Amino acid sequence: MATAGKVDVTPLAPFDPVSDPATSISQRWKTWICRFETYLVALNIKDDTQKPALLLYQAGEAAQEIFDTLANTNEDKDYKIAIEKLDAYFAPKKNIDYEIF
Repeated sequence: MATAGKVDVTPLAPFDPVSDPATSISQRWKTWICRFETYLVALNIKDDTQKPALLLYQAGEAAQEIFDTLANTNEDKDYKIAIEKLDAYFAPKKNIDYEIF
């Protein structure tokens, strides 16, 4: 129920990097992060220092553990860097020539 400027939004399901082998982890990550971006808009989160904390909290324990192993994440204070690092981990760029070979 909404109250004076506040909207109740159900938390997202955590991102599960190990389930559903039928769907690539890259595609599942892209779908989850798109939903997370919508979640931020729904909650009217504009503070960039709050975004990485919400990202890691909503992504869940498994994603947090992965994030903690990544280098140069700026101590999870920079949302853009956090997304870039997690994108590189879950959805790395592919070398098309190598993939064809």
